[in-house]
Amino acid sequence: MIVLFLLFYFPIQIQLPMITDEMLTMVRQAIEELQVDPYACKKENKHIWSLSKGAADIWLELFYLQKEGRVYIQVLSPIYFIPETSELKYRIFEELLYCNDAMFGVAFTLFENQIFIKVIREMEDIDKSEILAMLLRVGNYADYYKTYLKDKYHLKS
Repeated sequence: MIVLFLLFYFPIQIQLPMITDEMLTMVRQAIEELQVDPYACKKENKHIWSLSKGAADIWLELFYLQKEGRVYIQVLSPIYFIPETSELKYRIFEELLYCNDAMFGVAFTLFENQIFIKVIREMEDIDKSEILAMLLRVGNYADYYKTYLKDKYHLKS
């Protein structure tokens, strides 16, 4: 009761983490390292960039997760839609689990009936080289596995 009284009459100023200019600069510099114009591949009015590596599309997103009070960076690449036939679906799911064990720092994940390769982490204490490594890792694995899974399971984009 006393705490509520104090908070009502003496509200605490809570500083929420925001996507800062420093964070945006690091992302732009990492993208420039790939010889890509970060302004040309940025989505308007959003903290999302879209690039490509071989057969793979790569998306980078900065977002604030309110329930954790942190800014995150997510790099992901859509691979294929999940097949509709149960037998093929489960064969591919088993394969993806083995692939997850063989990859470093990224993993296959499912979202909205699609297979993605993804890496996510907090922006706190990150530097440009880590952002670049995330982009390269997702791009290289996605380019490889997009072709590998297509050839092995005859998948269509």
